[in-house]
Parts: sequence; C-alpha cells; structure tokens
Amino acid sequence: MPLSDDTNKSERARTLIQESEPVVSVQVINEVCVNLLQRANFTEDQIRQLIKSFYEKCRVVELAESGLPVASQLCQRYSLSFWDSTIVATASTAAMYATWESAQA
Repeated sequence: MPLSDDTNKSERARTLIQESEPVVSVQVINEVCVNLLQRANFTEDQIRQLIKSFYEKCRVVELAESGLPVASQLCQRYSLSFWDSTIVATASTAAMYATWESAQA
C-alpha cells in the first residue's frame, strides 16, 4: 500500500474522531492491553491508566448477545475473522456500521 493511502486513511480517521464521539468496544480495549503488555512492556499501572483514559474519552460499548449472530453473518459476508466481526457487530449496534462501510470504499 502506498504511503499516501496510509496518510489519507489517517487523515480520515482523525477527522472522524474530531467530528463525532469516539466509540470503542471492550474487545478492542482488551486487545490493545494484551498487545501493550506483551509487546511494549507496559506495566499494570500503565494499563489501568489507559483503560481509565478509554472510558473518559470514548463511549465504550460491549457486544450484546444479539450481536453474536450479526458477527457470524459479517464473518461470512465479508470474510472477516470471527474476532474482527465481533468488533464490527459491536460498532453496528452503536450506530457506527455506516462508518465502517464507508471506510471500505
């Protein structure tokens, strides 16, 4: 992927975050924390501060039981991993599905 594509995606992401309330799923927070602990040698104190920051700056949503069948459908339709499809399903329940669709364009 050319650097300009990465730059354009970064700019679109920044604009989206500035123009709306950021929404993040608990699963994303979990994955970020695991990776920071394993790869960046974060301490548990740093992880707790990061978690606090997510809750202060973002709307944090959980995957509801009704989201799992949606995740399965997304997995099949878009060839996503199951874990990624649960993130998208959570986003769709938070009225963010249209954003995800436009990001694929």
